[in-house]
Amino acid sequence: MTTTRTKLNAQEEGLYWMSNIFSGIYNRADERQKAIMANMLMHYIEEYKRAKKETDGISAAVNFHKLIDLEVAENMDSEMGRSVSCKKGCSSCCAMHIDATDDEADLLLAYIKEQKIEIDKDKLERQAKNGRENWHNQPFDDWECVFLDNTTKSCKVYEHRPASCRKLLVLSDAKLCDMKNPKQRIQWFAQTEAEAIASATMNATESDTLAKLLYNKLN
Repeated sequence: MTTTRTKLNAQEEGLYWMSNIFSGIYNRADERQKAIMANMLMHYIEEYKRAKKETDGISAAVNFHKLIDLEVAENMDSEMGRSVSCKKGCSSCCAMHIDATDDEADLLLAYIKEQKIEIDKDKLERQAKNGRENWHNQPFDDWECVFLDNTTKSCKVYEHRPASCRKLLVLSDAKLCDMKNPKQRIQWFAQTEAEAIASATMNATESDTLAKLLYNKLN
């Protein structure tokens, strides 16, 4: 899931990374709602910085993943949450471009080393070189995440998948998520606070495409 830079209201004049979903909610909000969302984002940015300073980057990433999981779990108990169509094995979203933080890349590299998980390094290199701008210009097989198990269509690093993946859920028919047909209209399960937490991590520490971060660290 890509992110975009958005200027907050007069209270916060700077440009901040926001997930596309969070940015969409923000841009449609009234001034009072924008102020609440801006404060929410700034709060989590400061909390992440504090957590990283008191522990380390990997610990901060893990703790913020838990925050997102708790928020998502609470939302899944709502009437709208019960309409989420995502399930294990429907892996279309694993062909999307994903942004991540430097701390998440460190976490993933430590995990795959510990678990002895093999990844396609040649494919990772191609993804890293294509980046955000040329993601959809590469062969479709190269869209898929290097952590996707092509046999089971499940994530090899599910426990430590990036924040961008953890809060990404849809309400529409899962068949519409087919990345080979990108013009299909998907109804995302917009979760304001989960999106704010994920967006905050992108502002609180270095971030880039997941492929580029992993490739650079491996080389």
